[in-house]
Order: sequence, then structure tokens, then C-alpha cells
Amino acid sequence: MTTTTLNNNSLTVFPNPANDFIYIRNNQVLLENENVDIMDYTGKIILSSRLNSEGGISIKLLNNGLYFLKIKFGVIKIIVRTG
Repeated sequence: MTTTTLNNNSLTVFPNPANDFIYIRNNQVLLENENVDIMDYTGKIILSSRLNSEGGISIKLLNNGLYFLKIKFGVIKIIVRTG
């Protein structure tokens, strides 16, 4: 599990590594319908979506690899494992 502190807000991204979905939690703000960009190591946006009502996003279409998740609070590193 990865926890990154930005602007006094604690963000938790789990599971990490992930297979099908990742979820983002914050102890102060409901992260529902937030825009999320998933980028490769070059900064190219691979997937752009909104978090669902549970604070999750599907990553089923991503290949194995290291990605960066960009949300208005900052950028978080995630690892995707398929199969």
C-alpha cells in the first residue's frame, strides 16, 4: 500500500501492485468523480477517466508496468500486474 502526503491530506492508493482496479482514499475529502490520468514513465497519458462512486478506477486495459497516477492532489506511482 502506498501513502503519499500532499497539502496535509493523506492519500492512499491500493492495491499496489494492482490487477483490475485501483482505489484512492483520502482521510478528509471524498474522492468521487475526480479526474484521474494514468501516465507511462515518459509522461504520456495512457488512460484518462473519473473515479467511480467507491473511489476506484478500472485498469484492466493496462499492460504490466510502472505507471504514474495524476490527480488534483499530485502524482502517485503505481505498479500494474496483469494475468
